[in-house]
Amino acid sequence: MKEETLAQFMRKDRNKYLDWFLKILGVIVIIGIIVMCLYGPVNYNGFSIEKCQKMENIFEVSWGNKKIDTALSCMIENPDLDTISVKTVLHKSELGEGDSILFRSRQSGAKVYLDDELVYDSGDPFDYPFLLGYGSFWRSVKLGDDYDGKTLTIELKPEYEMQVVSGYVPNIFWGTQPALMLMILKNVSVYLVLTVFLIVLGCVMMLYGLPLLRKKRSSQFFFLALFSIDTGLWMLIETHILEMFVRNIPVVIYLSYFTYGMMPVLLVRFLLSYEEFKKKIYLQLLYLGGIFLNIFQLFWSMTGICSEFESQGLNRIYLGLTVVGLLVLLLSVRNAEKEERKLYSGIFILVLSTVLEFGYFLLIDKKNSGRILIIGICLFVINSGISLIREVRAMQRSDIERAVLVKMAYTDGMTQLGNRFAYDQEKSRLESLENVRIIILIADMNGLKKANDSYGHSYGDQIICKTAEILQDSFQNLGKCFRLGGDEFCVLAENVERTVFETGVRHMEEKTATLQANIEGYGISFGIAEGVSRDIEDIYHIADNLMYSKKRTIKR
Repeated sequence: MKEETLAQFMRKDRNKYLDWFLKILGVIVIIGIIVMCLYGPVNYNGFSIEKCQKMENIFEVSWGNKKIDTALSCMIENPDLDTISVKTVLHKSELGEGDSILFRSRQSGAKVYLDDELVYDSGDPFDYPFLLGYGSFWRSVKLGDDYDGKTLTIELKPEYEMQVVSGYVPNIFWGTQPALMLMILKNVSVYLVLTVFLIVLGCVMMLYGLPLLRKKRSSQFFFLALFSIDTGLWMLIETHILEMFVRNIPVVIYLSYFTYGMMPVLLVRFLLSYEEFKKKIYLQLLYLGGIFLNIFQLFWSMTGICSEFESQGLNRIYLGLTVVGLLVLLLSVRNAEKEERKLYSGIFILVLSTVLEFGYFLLIDKKNSGRILIIGICLFVINSGISLIREVRAMQRSDIERAVLVKMAYTDGMTQLGNRFAYDQEKSRLESLENVRIIILIADMNGLKKANDSYGHSYGDQIICKTAEILQDSFQNLGKCFRLGGDEFCVLAENVERTVFETGVRHMEEKTATLQANIEGYGISFGIAEGVSRDIEDIYHIADNLMYSKKRTIKR
């Protein structure tokens, strides 16, 4: 006992030093990065990709009967949804290297002219198989080399009356296609890393949860993984990276709306997979409300009532109700037991990040919001995933310990055969069956007392174990072997022909004869009886009596 306690102490002490070593290593790495950033060379540009630039020209912006000269980007008043015309003259001496422009439209059609030549047309809005509109994404247009002195005209046709759509005039960037693509990637690099992290983390949790199917924690892993993957996909679409590689833009637009609408629904469903939350009425209402909202939005867009973009206000209301529901959840568990509060730290992080994000959006920056919420979602998924993994591992350890205890309860510690309890359990199972043919062999060792008296009980235990090996080796494919106590054994065979069972008996006798040559007085007396399972008690006594008859004959 003292040795085990010392070993546990040594393990804990070792883990403590390992933890400190990892912390010191992490600090050294961070210091190294800071030093390299401060003193390292800054003139290395990696791949030689041309630079791109925001066009700082003064543009002529006209719509309806109005016209202004302004730098981009800007907002204008355009309640009548007039086509917005953006013009400037291109000069190669000012623009330098490059042959393409890049701009991002918001729910607007776009046409690009070089003088009077149409070089790009976004076409009609996407209205099949259901109403999606133009969507909001980057448009990259190659103008070629022959642009010097020509007039660039961009026409934007807004689709909705909202100010952020009808009055938005975007920045215009100049450069080569690779340079423009690299600019987009650089601008969203942090989001892209978090996006990939969430998707990979969701897939890992999904794989981790597969072996737990039909077990207690499987649904929690499944819905947390879906929430993580769904959030990651939405973030990936919002980075506008897919637009550079996917030609079927309507699919991207639809996925953006769908993943955004499903995020709070999957979050609430994940919470409902916990026993302590299943009976929370407001969570159940939120879950059902979110499903119906997504169904109705799809129906409205399919029937042309309104597009997914026009009904996004409902999603924001639902998201707000979800945050309120999470706050109510936190307030309701203030006095919960410590074990029941493991999940609440993650919920607190999620609620706090949502509130901070809302404050950042209202008070600081409406254009670049979203980072705090995304970080909060990542922390929530990590926290919840770690808690689930710890719980699953604890459950697995408990299952292993329970299995070991069950095995110990039904296994003879010395011979590893089934014990008396195991025999009684098998007997009860067979008695519940009708007309199953069974054979019972009762065996008893000869010479055990003499071996104990001559060589000690340790030697006698070795002989008992050797006898168990003989029985197991002889009948392992024919029946189940049990040690009923002391030097008494039993073999119980089910639906085995007597002639087949006799081959095991002959094998046992051959092995016994070999052992008799080395152990004076050793032998195995046995009796065999057969019948149907409902008479198993009578069959046992017949075999037992036959064994004792043989034993008495040997003693004479």
